[in-house]
Amino acid sequence: MENETILEINNIKKHFPISKKGLFSKPTDYVKAVDGINLSIKKGETFGLVGESGCGKSTLSRLITRLIEPDEGEVIFDGQDFLKLKGKALRKERQKIQMVFQNPFESLNPRMKIEDIIGASFDIHRMEKGEERRKKVETLIEKVGLDSKFLSRYPHELSGGQRQRIGIARAIALNPKFIICDESVSALDVSVQSQILNLLNDIQEEFNLTYLFISHDLSVIKNVSHRIAVMYLGKIVEVAEAEELYKDPKHPYTQALLSSIPIPEPDTEYEKNPIELKGDIPSPVNPPKGCNLCTRCPFVMPICHEQEPELDEIEKDHNVACHLYSTNSELKESKVL
Repeated sequence: MENETILEINNIKKHFPISKKGLFSKPTDYVKAVDGINLSIKKGETFGLVGESGCGKSTLSRLITRLIEPDEGEVIFDGQDFLKLKGKALRKERQKIQMVFQNPFESLNPRMKIEDIIGASFDIHRMEKGEERRKKVETLIEKVGLDSKFLSRYPHELSGGQRQRIGIARAIALNPKFIICDESVSALDVSVQSQILNLLNDIQEEFNLTYLFISHDLSVIKNVSHRIAVMYLGKIVEVAEAEELYKDPKHPYTQALLSSIPIPEPDTEYEKNPIELKGDIPSPVNPPKGCNLCTRCPFVMPICHEQEPELDEIEKDHNVACHLYSTNSELKESKVL
């Protein structure tokens, strides 16, 4: 894995308007889907992003690819400010960033044959044509473990795992540098999940790819990621190496997530002290003042209701946004799990 940064996100925000008082009036409320995120991803790594449904993971992925435009912030990709690119320059850079979507059926056009679905990238970017295009598509479908006979079929004739393989073939068609896997195995059976994950790993090694792997499945994230970021209510609350995060989680929200993982052999596993977050997740329309977790956190302090914690490096390559590690040295040294 290389140390050079391929993607840097600086204070990116996306607030969706949801209500107006009149037809021509300005919105009165906003959903703060992504609210000031800072991240950096290194070349060649798999960077995991985990959090509950609705925390803003998929919105962040669409901001990175500019499927939706952010309200504020920067996306520096491969040394360029991706948000400032337009026209041909944007089209050229977009070849380097691709996505594998969650639902392998809805992400494929049901009216198109597999050959045309994979080859659409070449048509859009005016690249290979005719027999050259056909050979390229055949090579791609073989790369993902399928026979060329599938090229004449339609998506409904394939299984879920086969459809997701087509999605992966489409994603690597333009030789990208960076692929976002947005819940790319969550809709698949467990046995098929492992096959797709192994395929993604093989492709990453062969093409020297960088992955942003988004999931709410803690077991999957642990097995595929080099580093992991934990997201809660539109914000990043912890970032660390995968092994370190699972071994010694710092943020109360991360601790609660990890303590909820089922133990396969309770008699031989160490005994966990589960962390319980009481109450419902606050509304992203009106998040709490201060720390977003303050209304549910079992270790809440007065400062948590007043001041938002910064994402600080408390140990080497371990960043946490929590007042426990900035205002109380005794609590900082404590181990909750």
